Amino acid sequence: MYTALGQYDKALGVYEKLLKSRPADAFALSGKATTLALAGDPAKGHKEVMGKDGAPPKAPQMVYAAGLCLLVQGDARQAQTILQPIASGQRAQIWWLVAYTESLRQLGRHAEADKLLSQRLKANVAGRIQLLPYLALVRNDMGKDQEAKAMLEEAIGLQPGYKN
Repeated sequence: MYTALGQYDKALGVYEKLLKSRPADAFALSGKATTLALAGDPAKGHKEVMGKDGAPPKAPQMVYAAGLCLLVQGDARQAQTILQPIASGQRAQIWWLVAYTESLRQLGRHAEADKLLSQRLKANVAGRIQLLPYLALVRNDMGKDQEAKAMLEEAIGLQPGYKN
């Protein structure tokens, strides 16, 4: 919650406390890395989730955090490489797929990103609220402004309390 509110120092304090008792906790390491990236130090965040020998992490949430750090650093190519294995298949978490397709979008691989998001959108009605904005970004980049606008309008309309 602290990270979402932009209170990065408080969030990092919570993660540090947790990591003292459980130094290999994938949730705490990935949360700390993501917080560091959002706080402006994605390189340090990336180091948090990489293996001691520089090997990529194995836990999906740590792979996701490493990919986000790379995206924030502006290294979409490396992010795409690291995120691809966890973004494949129907069991992939939506946010993993979104991060992967963002790396594709930044690399100018819009058709691939569009295909992956569209397929997941058809297969996962419950994830529609999260997938539509990202598909809209891709379609906008492809010059399909009206489709993108319609998707954003639908996504906004799906927000809880929208009518209020």
